[in-house]
Amino acid sequence: MNETYSWKFSITSGMAWASMLESCKNAKKSIDLEQYIFGGGSIERTFADIFLADVLAKMYFKRLLRQGVRIFLYTGEILHSKSIVIDDHWASLGSCNFDWLSFWINYELNVLSTNQHFAVELRSIFLQDIEKSEEIFLT
Repeated sequence: MNETYSWKFSITSGMAWASMLESCKNAKKSIDLEQYIFGGGSIERTFADIFLADVLAKMYFKRLLRQGVRIFLYTGEILHSKSIVIDDHWASLGSCNFDWLSFWINYELNVLSTNQHFAVELRSIFLQDIEKSEEIFLT
């Protein structure tokens, strides 16, 4: 069976980059994996509400781009939510960064859902946000 998978991630924290890079290395080539980052129009011009998060995120941009990950820089208002949509059947939305600090100390949480209507609606919002973004490329 030849299945195609489509993963859409919205990650606004630099803390998850190392594990995301490892996932990219191990991912099947049939997965469409998009990283969605807020900021300006180029690697040099990205901004973050927390300087360290910006620095950590930019450390991995070139490596992720070389792995085939598409990175979009959000130019709209500040995004704090973290979202994942997988194949329009599974979705996660919330404030929790994908790191131990959020899971064990900050008491942040996400909603996980297998409701297809919720997943499709979240994907629609994600695509609207992509329209307010600029894709970056290796130079």
